[in-house]
Amino acid sequence: MKLLRIIFGFATGIVLAALVCWGGLFAYEVFLARALGREGSLFTTNPQAANAFFVTWAVVSLIAALGGTRIAGAGRRDRPRNR
Repeated sequence: MKLLRIIFGFATGIVLAALVCWGGLFAYEVFLARALGREGSLFTTNPQAANAFFVTWAVVSLIAALGGTRIAGAGRRDRPRNR
């Protein structure tokens, strides 16, 4: 059961990181890029920005997944066992 909690924490961290990164990219595209009058997406106009985004997404996902694993694994350590 503990392994399942750790896997769930890992997956939750990755999903939350993906939502934050892709949500930020979407907000940038919708609000800032269109307000400035840019045509096309960030990835088609600037390939270096696309590379930076994917590297950042991978790093944030890894950190969030490890954090989720740590939080999920530390849940029941203080509870006494029934003998």
